This record gives sequence, C-alpha cells and structure tokens, in this order.
Amino acid sequence: MDVCKVKDIYIVGIPHVIPGYLQDVAVVYNKGDKWIAQTAERYRTNDREVSSVIKNVMYATTEEDLEEGIEKAISQGAKVQRIEVRKWNLPFPRSLVEGKVKLQKEVD
Repeated sequence: MDVCKVKDIYIVGIPHVIPGYLQDVAVVYNKGDKWIAQTAERYRTNDREVSSVIKNVMYATTEEDLEEGIEKAISQGAKVQRIEVRKWNLPFPRSLVEGKVKLQKEVD
C-alpha cells in the first residue's frame, strides 16, 4: 500500500488484486476525533498545495502512475512526505482502506 502525506492529509493508493495495479486512490484525514476516508476524485479543498497533489494522482491506475504523479507534484513545489508502510503501522485506522479492495471479474 502506497501512502504519502501532504500537510495533514494522507493520500493512499489502494492495491488491486492484480499486483502493481491500484483499485483506487483515497484521501484520509482526521476531522475532530474522527477519521474520514473518501476517493480522491470526490475530495475538495481550498488548499492549493493539497489540491495540486490530488490532481496529479487521482486517476492513477498503477503504482507507477501514482509515483509519477507524486514526483510531478513535488517538481511543482508541493511538499510531500512519503510514509513507510509495514504490515500494521498505518498512521490511521487500517479498516478505513482495508475494506476498499474489490474483487473484480476480469474478462479476457
């Protein structure tokens, strides 16, 4: 799972069942004492730095696309912190993104 942080917003690449591909890109943030997760496509903010990063990664379909979007945002001046994710050490509740992986029927 790829996770990066911009200010107090986490951007998460949710893995697909096919290795190397992403099911979705989610935005996770803390509002008061509650964690909220939503797709990057639906997340809206007035913060220019956060919105520029999200615009670069929201349609990523592979891990490589996500990485390229992050690099592009950094080159445009965004301060992005990459989060090392091991099996159980997410900075937010794992249940927010764990149940988002959908099994899709692949048709050849």
